[in-house]
Amino acid sequence: MAQIQRCAADWRRPAEEPTAAWVERLGGGMLEITDRAVIVQGLPEGRRNFLQHNLGYQVNDRERPHHIGRHGRADIGWTHNREAAR
Repeated sequence: MAQIQRCAADWRRPAEEPTAAWVERLGGGMLEITDRAVIVQGLPEGRRNFLQHNLGYQVNDRERPHHIGRHGRADIGWTHNREAAR
């Protein structure tokens, strides 16, 4: 619960121009920034992970979308009620 609260307090949507520049430098294309993730195309997993950790924001490839309510693309879900943490 404490980690969820720390993450919620630190959550910031990245700015579009610098994020697009990073995606381009890493060899991909940025499609959009949503309230959930930066949506890109053409970035291999390692480069997406690099960007995600540096932005502190989810980065998803449009060809491999994350499943809502699950851990990324895994077939398992979170059992904790996120709304209770807010």
